[in-house]
Amino acid sequence: MLCGDELCDRLADPTIDVLLISIGGNDVGFSASVMACAAKLDDIADRTLQSIIRVDFIPQKDCHQQPQLTRFVEERFRALPGLYEELQQEIRKRLKVDALYISEYPVDLFDSRAGCGTLELVTATEAQWLASQGQRLNQIIHNSWSPGWVHIGNNQWRRNRRWDVISEIASGFAGYGYCATPTYYGHLGRSITQQLDYLGLLHPNADGHRIYKDAILRRLQTVWEEIIRFPP
Repeated sequence: MLCGDELCDRLADPTIDVLLISIGGNDVGFSASVMACAAKLDDIADRTLQSIIRVDFIPQKDCHQQPQLTRFVEERFRALPGLYEELQQEIRKRLKVDALYISEYPVDLFDSRAGCGTLELVTATEAQWLASQGQRLNQIIHNSWSPGWVHIGNNQWRRNRRWDVISEIASGFAGYGYCATPTYYGHLGRSITQQLDYLGLLHPNADGHRIYKDAILRRLQTVWEEIIRFPP
């Protein structure tokens, strides 16, 4: 879209000043896990949810005790670091980017307590398990995108901050889970009335997006380039 072909490799091609990325939650099946935890239902409801989350299990007991679900999640987590590395390589190959940031995720969707409303069948134990998976996801994000050093000649090294993390998002959502008042997450009813589908469920609402905005601005305001004269 920027350059008219698959690569931005010409001198006249535009450079992206700051590229913001949020990715990984769907890759580890996070939304599928939430729906599975909340879906102790029967018959047609099960089949409907199966079509929504596109996995072939709907557990009839706590989701962290369902081997099929936990195997599915573990397989996705094992693949995630390689997917981040592949994404990083593709961005470097195809785009001219001055600074690239990936944001962490809010993790404790229910403040480690039982669900409510549409998600009332999520138990406190399941909520804690989901939070632990979110913490795993954020740890992989931080590990995969830690800054490095680039040798720029004359025995000088520059801190490479092009691949860095927008943090303070998980902490910003703490205490404002799905069942809190106020909450920073979208509820099903509002998603259906405002965007005419269910996809806003558990996504950040306007208050949640302000947490993202503030975290992004804080991070961008502290960016600097550090040069030292010895190998790091």
